[in-house]
Amino acid sequence: MHVRTHPSRVEHWRHIAEIVAIVAAAIWALYVFVYQESIKPASQPPELQPTYTVEHALLPDGNEFVKVRTELRNNGASTIYMAGLSMNIYGERFENVDVSIESDPSSGSVHANRTLKRTTPVFLYASAFLLKPFGRKDEELNIQPSTSFNGFGNFAIAPRQYDVVLVSLEWCFTKDPNGHWPARIVKRPDGSYKIDDEGQANKGLGLFCYFGPGQSFSL
Repeated sequence: MHVRTHPSRVEHWRHIAEIVAIVAAAIWALYVFVYQESIKPASQPPELQPTYTVEHALLPDGNEFVKVRTELRNNGASTIYMAGLSMNIYGERFENVDVSIESDPSSGSVHANRTLKRTTPVFLYASAFLLKPFGRKDEELNIQPSTSFNGFGNFAIAPRQYDVVLVSLEWCFTKDPNGHWPARIVKRPDGSYKIDDEGQANKGLGLFCYFGPGQSFSL
């Protein structure tokens, strides 16, 4: 004989509470996953750190071969989509001319220089290119978190022609894989190149452009 039993009111509400707790835990787990994987990385500011390395060696004919490596490392939590990059390299010399100057400390700041005269930088080498976010649909460069992009510039100069080389870098990128902005490469009067983003970068539109201060390396 089969006896049918009915849950008491207490058991009925207990079952409902268990179901609600299971559903709430699942929703919370899904939220945490989505937040950690998508929302949080997208909301964090981009962290693209440039570094430079310069190597040089004498060639058999006495000229100097110079190799410049630039590294862009993604220290952020989301993928970075490169939009454009320009690298310009200049040569500089120090003349045996005293240029000693020293500012008045009563102004609140001091600048003292008792070194040699630095000549005007002479343009030597440039490399510039635009990528998908700037309209080149078939050219992509994506940098995943904790990875790097390396660019190189190789050239030769006459022996002892310059004392140092000055490396300057401009880079533009976005975290939006579908972002598009107009841009072009412009040649400066000295022969170097820059990226003209028409003033759209760093204005809350999702496009970021930075110009790294030039760094000098001895030869």
